[in-house]
Amino acid sequence: MNKINIDNRNKAQIDNDLIESTVNDVLNYFAVKNSFIEIIFANKETISKLNKEYRNIDKPTDVLSFPQPEVKEAEIRILGSLVINLEVVNEKEENLVDVIKHGLLHLLGFDHEEDENNWQEAADKINCKL
Repeated sequence: MNKINIDNRNKAQIDNDLIESTVNDVLNYFAVKNSFIEIIFANKETISKLNKEYRNIDKPTDVLSFPQPEVKEAEIRILGSLVINLEVVNEKEENLVDVIKHGLLHLLGFDHEEDENNWQEAADKINCKL
């Protein structure tokens, strides 16, 4: 069973059931079992600071992924954290489900900047449009 922690301290309008089913669908597709993922809904200021600190890009973004290294023989696999800003998602007219799928692909080790073909194959398999 996968554990999903949704941190919505900004009181964003979200559907927890949709988020959980999206995460579980993707993880099930890639046969990821017994894992933990954290999804944080952050304001523009917070995501801008994180984007600047970790990617050296001084502007807000829709989603940031912070994968955790896999610990062999652990009881639970900690995938990492997604930080999402709904304001940017809405400004870019993106679908939240696709944003979550995009972030999950990064947590699972896919990277569109390093291997576009591998990324696109994985994105197509889970119907991710970003």
